[in-house]
Amino acid sequence: MIFDHMEKEVGDTAKKLVIWSIVISVVMAAVTAVIMYITGGWQTEILKVLAGFAFGAALASFMAIHMASSLSKSVDMDEEGALKRTRRDYLIRTGIVLLSVTILYFTGMINILALLGGLLSLKPATYVQMFFQEKYVPKDEDTGEEEE
Repeated sequence: MIFDHMEKEVGDTAKKLVIWSIVISVVMAAVTAVIMYITGGWQTEILKVLAGFAFGAALASFMAIHMASSLSKSVDMDEEGALKRTRRDYLIRTGIVLLSVTILYFTGMINILALLGGLLSLKPATYVQMFFQEKYVPKDEDTGEEEE
């Protein structure tokens, strides 16, 4: 059935997004650590910065997985039910992220800019994942579909 194939594809895409989001967050954390080392801010804030990137990447991963789950479930619904489902899931996802960011900010355990950097790593991860998908995944010449 076409929806089973689509559900597998959505799950595979979410996994790739999570991986790329983590890779991008690690690269951003490394670059930030080098800059902090050069400028002398290494000793005071580095743990908060690294924690910010880690929590941000974790929240970005949660968002990707939750979006994939929401999409998979809404495909089997009628149009009105799917709209309600996706809106509800969007509000849940946004609420969890905002609540997490607020709690982490007020605890003072993290650098908020690093958290936002890790959280926003999902955006470039989307483009990187699409680039590698187009470049390196073989396609059937007749149908244009990805080969298994």
